[in-house]
Amino acid sequence: IIGSDSRLWLQVLDRMAAHDAEKGTGYRDTLRAYLDSFGDVPTASARIFLHQNTFRHRMRRMTEIFGLNLDDPDERLVLWLLLRTSA
Repeated sequence: IIGSDSRLWLQVLDRMAAHDAEKGTGYRDTLRAYLDSFGDVPTASARIFLHQNTFRHRMRRMTEIFGLNLDDPDERLVLWLLLRTSA
């Protein structure tokens, strides 16, 4: 199972889930929509019914807060796999 493979575990998703629960930010849903849409903001924002500018702002804040490097294809792949296999 992918989710149990320690090589593919990123603590950032746990931190993001805790942040979402505490502050109601929806970063995990935003990140998943972004990755599922291959970085296409209009498609991703429509998927979660969010204005494109708000979506872009969330993405910017998410990378600042959690130190994500979404320019790295390996990091995007691992994040996508973990999001797809987690609840």
